[in-house]
Amino acid sequence: MKTHIRTKNVPSSKPYLVCGILWAILAFVFPMYKLSSYLLIAGIDIFAYLAMRKFKVFKDIVIQYEEEIPFENLEVQDVINEGQHYLNRLVQANNKIQNVEVSKDIDDIVKVSQNILNRVQEYPKKVQEIRKFISYYLPTISKMLDYYTELENETFESENVKSSKKKIENMLAQVEKAFKEQLDRLYDDEALDISSDIKVMESLLASQGFVTSGEEK
Repeated sequence: MKTHIRTKNVPSSKPYLVCGILWAILAFVFPMYKLSSYLLIAGIDIFAYLAMRKFKVFKDIVIQYEEEIPFENLEVQDVINEGQHYLNRLVQANNKIQNVEVSKDIDDIVKVSQNILNRVQEYPKKVQEIRKFISYYLPTISKMLDYYTELENETFESENVKSSKKKIENMLAQVEKAFKEQLDRLYDDEALDISSDIKVMESLLASQGFVTSGEEK
């Protein structure tokens, strides 16, 4: 997920320390067996605290933190760039994979994924349709391929290693199918529009006598 750096000010804790010290000093000055002394010291402490905050005797602490940008707030180009980033990682991982069949599956996944990004680049309004594709599927596949590479480099192939590799290989086959369906869905609107245009055209041709009803598809 794309992130950005934010900053925020955290009030310094030093005024509390000063007020605590002030309370301790005043406790020796005023008779603490009287309620009025407690109220007076509390008033002085509060006044001192507010004065330190108002005149910024102690500077606030500035901290920086990384915050994820919600998918819906990303610009289309940001989404495409993020997707391209993960595709590049898939290609890099594929260069290290020894299994020829797995490597071919990854090639196919990358090609389909690239077509998905190209489609959204051409029709930006479809960007919300690839939300999971960008924010979950591609990062997860990248992570699994990195793990698969580690498994291939194991000198001793235990049953757990074999099982894990097999699960990832099966997953890749499912991913390729799912991504092709995702790409197909991105063409749904245009396919419906074309079908409607064809029906209208056929009706017009028939009404003008250019085709007979038997010739209509």
